[in-house]
Amino acid sequence: MNVKELKIQIALGSISRRTKLDLTNDSNTPLELLVEFSKDKSTEVRSNVAFNPSASSEILLELSKDKSAWIRWCVSRNSSTPPEILLELSKDENKYVKQDAVKNPNFPKKR
Repeated sequence: MNVKELKIQIALGSISRRTKLDLTNDSNTPLELLVEFSKDKSTEVRSNVAFNPSASSEILLELSKDKSAWIRWCVSRNSSTPPEILLELSKDENKYVKQDAVKNPNFPKKR
């Protein structure tokens, strides 16, 4: 299936959970599919997107605001999360999100 066909299948809800997880774990998955999967109702699918190093800063920004602390924690652990997002996550209500945001190599260094 090409990207257009996959987007149609996503919209129709006919992609299997296993396929979603496989695609969101793959750093070669096209960005436009990661955008679609970042809105999935499944926490597991969104967490895979949040961990995916190919996720854009826009996707990571949206997922950093997710109601699920697990999703925010995944963003805090992503090696591609930009410093400004990590700075916000370092103020998160969840202690694990905070801790890992600060530990992320992209966390802004003090001057």
